Amino acid sequence: MRITNLKKILSVYSLAIVVSIALYIACLFSPAYRPMTNGAPGQIYLGLNALVIGPLGFIALNFSWLANLCLWFGWSKILHKRQEAAIAWCLSALAFALSFLLYPKIPVGSSGAFSFEIMIGYHLWIASIVFALVASVMIPWATTQKLESEDSSKD
Repeated sequence: MRITNLKKILSVYSLAIVVSIALYIACLFSPAYRPMTNGAPGQIYLGLNALVIGPLGFIALNFSWLANLCLWFGWSKILHKRQEAAIAWCLSALAFALSFLLYPKIPVGSSGAFSFEIMIGYHLWIASIVFALVASVMIPWATTQKLESEDSSKD
């Protein structure tokens, strides 16, 4: 019974990591946002476009792109079972990603700054970060499960 519960925890932990990565990949190929140029809907930007041009937002003091770096470091810490670091990186990623909503306008090339609407890709990005955070919180149970299953196999 105890091993079964621990196996469930390990499978939820593994599933959270896989879902996080899958959602991130999906967000790259989904519409992330669309500027409203002069009140009319503008070009739709995919997540991959946002990833590539995102650092340009630093010019306008928009640092939400840093959520990507934080998430990547978070995944690394999750895979190395470093819970405190993983939680810190994932919480930072979530804070940076949500900060995108604080900006009333975003720069669009040399055309100026415009209001925008968020799209499904942004939501997938946020969900990816949340699943990484769930996995980071589960590290102690996943580590315990691995150690206990190794001990029981030696018996």
